[in-house]
Amino acid sequence: MVIKCELQIIYISGGWKMYERLSDKNSIPTIEDLISHIGACKGLFENIDLFITNELNAEKKLGFSSDSNVRGWGVGFKSKSKFFGTIIAEKDAFTVVMRLTDGQIKKAYEEVLPYAQECLNSYHRTSNGGWVQYRVLNMEQLDDAKNILRIRNK
Repeated sequence: MVIKCELQIIYISGGWKMYERLSDKNSIPTIEDLISHIGACKGLFENIDLFITNELNAEKKLGFSSDSNVRGWGVGFKSKSKFFGTIIAEKDAFTVVMRLTDGQIKKAYEEVLPYAQECLNSYHRTSNGGWVQYRVLNMEQLDDAKNILRIRNK
């Protein structure tokens, strides 16, 4: 299946970044399409997917995020019927988008590496916390994403 991709320029981790996301809301991808698009980071995606399902006991659902900051196809996840994040598929990468409280952001900041700290510093503010976007490209970043999600789900 050919799915339209769109380059999106967003502000994340201290600067403007450009990502190629699956952006055609009318072309519904399969999970295999998402994994194919994630490409080089397929193993990292499969790792976090198992982590979210098994360790966090979260339900997953393929969906389209139309938020202007996080537009594209991905996998949303919820625990105890409460939605708390999405993994957005990108070309050879993925971004984990998580809803955190101010307290969770502060605790996570103390336990992660500098790149994750930059992402925590530049979150999209809402009442008592906000949405953190964390792009994963390697195992070190995956470990920090999992640590943040653990804090989120305590």
